[in-house]
Amino acid sequence: MRILPFSPRKNNACSILNNPEEFSRAIRSGNEALQNRVFHCLYETVYNSVKKYILGHGGKESDAEDIFQDTMITLINNIVEKNLELSGEAAVQKYTMTTAKNIWNSYLRKQKPTSVVMEDLAEYEDFEKLLQAKEDEKNLLKAIDALKTKDCKEVIHLFYFEEMSMNEIAEILDKTAGSIKSNKPRCIEELKKNFKELALS
Repeated sequence: MRILPFSPRKNNACSILNNPEEFSRAIRSGNEALQNRVFHCLYETVYNSVKKYILGHGGKESDAEDIFQDTMITLINNIVEKNLELSGEAAVQKYTMTTAKNIWNSYLRKQKPTSVVMEDLAEYEDFEKLLQAKEDEKNLLKAIDALKTKDCKEVIHLFYFEEMSMNEIAEILDKTAGSIKSNKPRCIEELKKNFKELALS
């Protein structure tokens, strides 16, 4: 599905962006016309910010278009395949912008490798290295899906697979960064247990 270029839409047609649940239902509907209307709305509200960020971080306008397209594909995959649930005010726009930034920054890192220091690495060194490398992703995704709470699933997914910061996750989930950080070790321990059980089965 190619989203660019787009045709302007009336602002009231984009009210779906203010309702994360309705937005997710539209993405999961499989209705390409409905999906495109939603993505056109995202283009109107977020694309200029994405372009400004990329132009300010070594990119070109063509890069901004490619990154926005990749962001839409990631958004579909995470909502449809990985059951991502967004909540909170402007959650859709915030998630889209953060994902676009992360995709661009990931591209830049591949062009010029940098060392990545992960939080709490000493405490969870071996398992977090596995998460960072995304080895055995099939069992990891199963282990994440088996987590008992939606909060843990979202925090693990956003932190390790979307490479978001605690502050970015807190903003998307409408929680405090402190609560996210304090709950993360518990989520890691449960995930580690699930993963070991899958690896031994």
